[in-house]
Amino acid sequence: MSKKMISRMVILALLTSLALTACSKNSPAASSSSASGDSSPSQETASAPAKKESVTLSVIINKDWYDDSIKWVMDEYQAKSGNKLDVQITPGGQAFNDALTTKAAVNELPDILFLYSSEASLKQMKADQLLVDLSNEPYIGKISKSIMDSGVWLKADGKVYEVPVGGFNTVGVIYNKQLFEQNGIQVPTTYEEFLAVCEKLKNASVTPIVEGLKDSWPPLLYNFIGFANEFTKKGAIQQMNDGTFDFTKSAEAQKLLTRQHELFEKGYMNKDAASATYDMEIAAFGQGKAAMVTQFDSFIPAVLQKFPDAANFIGMFRLPWDDDSVVPVDLARGIAIAKGKHEDAAKDFLSFLTSDEVLNGYYSKLKSLPPYNGVDATLDPGTAEMVQYVEAGNTVPFYSNLVTPGINIGFDLPGVILGIKSVDKALQEAQLQYIKSGKDNHIPGF
Repeated sequence: MSKKMISRMVILALLTSLALTACSKNSPAASSSSASGDSSPSQETASAPAKKESVTLSVIINKDWYDDSIKWVMDEYQAKSGNKLDVQITPGGQAFNDALTTKAAVNELPDILFLYSSEASLKQMKADQLLVDLSNEPYIGKISKSIMDSGVWLKADGKVYEVPVGGFNTVGVIYNKQLFEQNGIQVPTTYEEFLAVCEKLKNASVTPIVEGLKDSWPPLLYNFIGFANEFTKKGAIQQMNDGTFDFTKSAEAQKLLTRQHELFEKGYMNKDAASATYDMEIAAFGQGKAAMVTQFDSFIPAVLQKFPDAANFIGMFRLPWDDDSVVPVDLARGIAIAKGKHEDAAKDFLSFLTSDEVLNGYYSKLKSLPPYNGVDATLDPGTAEMVQYVEAGNTVPFYSNLVTPGINIGFDLPGVILGIKSVDKALQEAQLQYIKSGKDNHIPGF
């Protein structure tokens, strides 16, 4: 995943309300393409759906998601079903959301829709009126427990309207196994052990953690982990949504920001953290100059693209925040089908996509964490190590999926980390911003 894509995803995740309410009335121009990919057909075989009279199914997809792995699925489907896919490719980001909502407004949805997986997005698409309820389809049972139990993805009003596609994004610590081994270090199981690992690496003249503050969003990843364990796991989200939470009086908020500052204060981050960028994180880690980075698992393919030899040492572990730590996760997208004369054929496409053989082939090509159980895919090193947490349901959604759209929660992380701003001052600012956003958006309780 590219820097731009990751940055867009983080910003979208944190500003969900803006992305879902700022829809324009004009649909962007969409290009039309056959589903033929650049790569040659795979030798993997997939069970073909029962052949019926050939139909052409219309598909809409955001260009950022139209990669070789999904092209392979579409090519295989067309070859085995005899049906054709007329693929409309839109720009990404807000333009994609605008295209979908405009089509929904005039009831002209394509047969197959790639769309954001949140309940808010489904309701914006008028799912109860325009989309097919997939709740009782047999393949729904294949979807990861971490997704189905969360209640924030694929569903609207308790009904399932989407199946997941693409990777399941996790956040953790990506580390250099060789540097750990050379310094006699084991993967930490407590936060105290994590700090001891940092100290040992520092004493060995190895940068423990590389952080890129200039791009502003990379420090959010550590923050996501802390938020998941200090607030989401402890049930504080409801208070935040009710307008009754006070960050200035929260010991958990103090702990989160204090820990993040201490990593820099103790010399566990790169000295040039203030001027470092995401690309510099990739370079420092890929060249073995830094032992760890707190990032999305999608950081791994970004490193391997520029530093293929890093495959020999990349690993990933859950940051042990406290007892029974949880991993923050996100599911960016899914596929739904529109009601209409082609809905049976479109449902066949979903059955094809979710067959064991196709899922194995698709995720082996994508190299991202599968949001389905039992997928036998070849994953990148490190990514594979996070499967255990997802399959066990030891995860919680990114808090932006849980906070009521319109409520703004955020901290001046660069200021706090570098010691330019005190933790107390940052919490005061966060509280004012939180209350103001709730009032400005007329959210009950504020």
